[in-house]
Amino acid sequence: MLNVTADAANAVKGMAQQENYAEALIRIFVEGRCGCGAAHFNMSLEDMALDGDHTLEAEGARFLLDAEAAEALGDAELGYSSDPLRQGFTLSNLPGNSSCGCGGH
Repeated sequence: MLNVTADAANAVKGMAQQENYAEALIRIFVEGRCGCGAAHFNMSLEDMALDGDHTLEAEGARFLLDAEAAEALGDAELGYSSDPLRQGFTLSNLPGNSSCGCGGH
């Protein structure tokens, strides 16, 4: 299942606090797929888990994945970069075709 770095968990907690959410819950979901079948992911803050969600906790943040996202992510790692030129969440070690030219994931 997805591995979450401390930096990513802390970024989620900061986002939840900024948006006045009582708990740091973030959903990671498949937003679409490119021609090679590689999944494109997105994230959203949530206020509760849904039936069937896979839940994992890291550093006080909870991450919600439906079955499709859990399968597509495999043992990927969710990180966070605070570099001003590339600030944001990162996914690495995704299963599948890493040579796809769609620029996805």
